[in-house]
Amino acid sequence: MMQRQRRAVVVGAGVIGATSAEMLMRTGHDVTIIDTETAPAQGASHGNAGQLCYPFAVALGSPGFLRGMPRSLLDPDSGIGVSPWTVIKYWGWLVGFLRNCTDERYRRNSERLLELAKLSALAHERLLERHDVAFDARQTGKLWLAPTNAALTTAASSLPLRRTAGFTIEVLSEGDCRKVAPQLENARYKIAGGIYAPDSPVGDCQAFTSGLICRLRAQGLKVKFGVKVLNVRTSAGCVTGLQTTRGEVPADLVVLATGLGAPDLIPRSWRPAIAPLRGISVTLPAVQTALEVSVTDPKRAVAICRLGSRLRVTGGAEFAPPGRPTERAVSRIINVARNWLPDAANYDAVENRAWCGARPTTADSFPCIAQVGAKGLYVNSGHGSLGWTLAAGSAELLRQQIM
Repeated sequence: MMQRQRRAVVVGAGVIGATSAEMLMRTGHDVTIIDTETAPAQGASHGNAGQLCYPFAVALGSPGFLRGMPRSLLDPDSGIGVSPWTVIKYWGWLVGFLRNCTDERYRRNSERLLELAKLSALAHERLLERHDVAFDARQTGKLWLAPTNAALTTAASSLPLRRTAGFTIEVLSEGDCRKVAPQLENARYKIAGGIYAPDSPVGDCQAFTSGLICRLRAQGLKVKFGVKVLNVRTSAGCVTGLQTTRGEVPADLVVLATGLGAPDLIPRSWRPAIAPLRGISVTLPAVQTALEVSVTDPKRAVAICRLGSRLRVTGGAEFAPPGRPTERAVSRIINVARNWLPDAANYDAVENRAWCGARPTTADSFPCIAQVGAKGLYVNSGHGSLGWTLAAGSAELLRQQIM
């Protein structure tokens, strides 16, 4: 008698859900994706920075970040902000984050992230060999611009950590930065130098996610959009299915890849601490002289890259829940991009589309990939601003736990 395929349900149709579903199908599961939205990648995967920044996958919490926080909060141009409501709701997360802002924990957390990033880079390449997905992918390199010599020295001190993980990364002088990105010749900001990773690609995460799900549907993936999961059904300590707004969905295995929503479906004693780190982006028509390399301005928390015929400008790191981008916040990141690259885009385009997303972030910056509570219930969430970068590798870590 032929054995029935295990029924797996992935909750969430973002990039983490899509790569999780691909892994489950590859390992012989009958897979369904459920999402409250009407299309893939409508949350944190929708308008992100567009950078697969593997060598830059380091922990957010560090002594330097902590020391600079008071000044950043008082500077309206920093892009850093805190919502009092979020501090109250996530005070436990905040305590955990502060505990991770030591030299020892920063190094340990960053080593783990870089190891996962290396795995993810290889897994992403293999995934694209299996699935022909178009998403404006380019191998461009990433240039992190240091505003001062002190900032450059501090950043350079972490290079051995990244090289040990197997990444090519180097320190550039101001002149070399302009050679890598000639468009910086007209920049209105000063730079002391930069950190450059030549092997960091860019692409449209939403297009990647949508394209991958489309390919998987042709291979048998079932997708239920516009459906909200109400709770997880269990019996005798094992997952049996999900209760949704459209009835019960049977399952032998469930993966919660819903970002901030994942903890709500997990038993309280197993619930991971995941908090929102809000960012915004604007997508503008690029012009012929648009830059090839992606550029990051750490002082103003803005990243800039070209995605095909568009320029994606991303900024902000607010400890705040999902919401709509304010006109002031959008104007700020557009002005930063204009000052760096005056000729790279039509910055006055009326049709520019602003996006605001809340990145699900853990206190130690390492995603939560684990079985939680009942047998067959897994979570894959908490990737912060590294969701796309770590997506393929996270699916591989999940596979190791499931198999």
